[in-house]
Amino acid sequence: MAKVTVGVPVYNGAEYLDKCLTCLRDQTYRDIEVLIFDNCSEDATSEIAQRFCAADSRFRYFRQPENLGPVANFAGVLEAAQAPFFMWRAADDTSDLDYIETLVALLLAHPERDLAVARVVASLPDGRGKRVYPVPRLLEKGGAAGRLVQIYQAHAPTWFYGLFRREAILSLLRKVVASYPYFWGWDDVTMFALTFDRKVIGTNATTFYQYLRFAPPKRDAVQRAKRDDEKLEMGRSLVAFAHRHVDQVITAPAERWFYHLVVAHFGHKRGYSFTKRLRRSLIRSTGLVPRRPNSQA
Repeated sequence: MAKVTVGVPVYNGAEYLDKCLTCLRDQTYRDIEVLIFDNCSEDATSEIAQRFCAADSRFRYFRQPENLGPVANFAGVLEAAQAPFFMWRAADDTSDLDYIETLVALLLAHPERDLAVARVVASLPDGRGKRVYPVPRLLEKGGAAGRLVQIYQAHAPTWFYGLFRREAILSLLRKVVASYPYFWGWDDVTMFALTFDRKVIGTNATTFYQYLRFAPPKRDAVQRAKRDDEKLEMGRSLVAFAHRHVDQVITAPAERWFYHLVVAHFGHKRGYSFTKRLRRSLIRSTGLVPRRPNSQA
């Protein structure tokens, strides 16, 4: 059995999949298996994946009988993994060739941590819009200060593509899937629990490259209003999950009260801001945008 399973959930990823799989094939850490979970793609994804499988026994290809949605496909590849360490790799992302080797060494050196992460460079595939997100130096700080650093400074959803201890992320993801019914923000929900529990360790010695394939679409007023309502519901769900996690982890009443305030502010920053919520309420109260029938906002 391999020491590391890399899960590649993909749907219509033919444009970038070859580059992604080549990066995994050429990693300096060789003791890996790559599980490609195809969510019923309609392009050349299958042909590209099966070509890698035919050339390298570490690659295995699975095709869903129907499109299950991204969350189910992400969860499915994790459930299928058997190695002690696990990472997801989006079909349009890459990394330095020593990425897996560096993160494995980091988790082995820090048995108290469940996720190893690295510097992130995000850009469009042509290099435009480049942003660099280094791992903060204060990531390893202890106590309450360390927890706040992890939540605010170190909370990067892209770290979802770091290296996990499989058992830790498996139990957490099952909890997230059961209580958070959305795709948007589910990486934020998962990362909150890991950062709040100070389970993340990081390094700037290697880099993960995230490619942003699409510019944000322009929407008319009705589309924006609908999206705002959806984000309100998702933000509430994210914050509710975070509050429940605080209750499960913190026992002292004063400390629990403090972290519930932190969660409220975290939701303002990460879920949906207080000002936007107020704006939506005012718009509805004036009747400018009708309330959706199924909305509870």
